[in-house]
Amino acid sequence: MIWPHDVLLGLDLGTANTVMVQKGVGVILREPSIIAMNKNNRRVVSVGYDAKDLLGKVPDDLMTIRPLRDGVITDFLIAEAMIRLFLKRIERKWWHRKPKLLIGVPHGCTQVEKKAVSLAAKEAGAGLCITVDEPFAAAVGAGLSVKSEKGMCVIDIGGGTTEMAIIALNDIVVGHSLRVAGDAFDTAIIEYCKKQLNLLVGEKEAERIKCEIGTAIKEDEPKSCAISGRDVLTGMPRASQIASDELLSVFEPLLMKMIEHLKRLL
Repeated sequence: MIWPHDVLLGLDLGTANTVMVQKGVGVILREPSIIAMNKNNRRVVSVGYDAKDLLGKVPDDLMTIRPLRDGVITDFLIAEAMIRLFLKRIERKWWHRKPKLLIGVPHGCTQVEKKAVSLAAKEAGAGLCITVDEPFAAAVGAGLSVKSEKGMCVIDIGGGTTEMAIIALNDIVVGHSLRVAGDAFDTAIIEYCKKQLNLLVGEKEAERIKCEIGTAIKEDEPKSCAISGRDVLTGMPRASQIASDELLSVFEPLLMKMIEHLKRLL
């Protein structure tokens, strides 16, 4: 039963980012799904953007962890700690009860994986937890008429997974979760820079390059951007340039894999 003073939250626990939305308010939290902790005593040092800033430059006694891979929890205790800190960060004094959570999960994930997400949220301080398939949540959030008998195709590209689904009559008619998404594009950039440019770049730099000049189509006027990393041969810092048409060739195998799965769905 939902009481008048209950707090209703939507939780998108993604591989790359965690987003929380409050009913009637909107987005109240958007942070990277990363936690930094001490290796020796397992004490949490930072979470979200603060932890992401430490990527690639943590001292020997610290480590940064992503508790989710491919859209599912890989480290239960770390995921619980991360959710707990996020809930504490957005806690309001006028909340009278534990917040009720509607949690997005990848389509096709097992009941065990769904239960793990709900249990982690409850252990972190949430009340009632209900899971919903991410493509369906994406369709509702985009304002699509999910009650219509006319099928609609939804493609939700996240960090760890790409969710594809045909939705009609308030249900997913057919769907597929492909474990190729934003993180795979970042990894492809890192590998390309290492093999073709003899440059070692980190995850943050790869993501920046992807966001700035990443493309899925051939452009009449290719863009370029400066990149910095460590020279493979000398180990010294070095700067270079990379163009968007280079990234197109890097992304093409991943894009073709997405297209192949989409064709099967249709």
